[in-house]
Amino acid sequence: MSYNSAEPSSIVTTEDFLENITGWNQWEGGFLEIAIDFREARYFDQAHLSEAVAFAREMASSGHDIHFGPAVREKDLGSARSGQDNVFWTKCFWVDIDSPDKSLTADEKRAASKLLLDQFLERLGVYGFAPSYIISSGHGYHVYFVIRRIHQGLAGC
Repeated sequence: MSYNSAEPSSIVTTEDFLENITGWNQWEGGFLEIAIDFREARYFDQAHLSEAVAFAREMASSGHDIHFGPAVREKDLGSARSGQDNVFWTKCFWVDIDSPDKSLTADEKRAASKLLLDQFLERLGVYGFAPSYIISSGHGYHVYFVIRRIHQGLAGC
């Protein structure tokens, strides 16, 4: 489940969250990369998003460290990790907010991360920005800003 901060009480499915941040709710193609223990990866296309979510949950519940790249990847690299040369497009910007003090207990890290998140959101508010999603990562927060419109400039400007 994901928390959509644009509507503070709304919870969306993981599949909807992934479709929105990847841009698959508008475009087709590419792959979602799910990294396992920072060493290997598995790739899923948009037709297999539910399988991607089930795979990630299964791996996490069996003790693996799981994360995904919000940028859509161009190619399925098998079990190899992807780099910036395999980014097909990105539909969002994101910020990872964790406590910089790794000597804290898990509860202290969560409290320190929450303080950093609150400070970040307060400063953003001054500029009229609000994140599209705020996700608790277990030890911190992932803050996503979905790009809603792209404005093209005039040639030669």
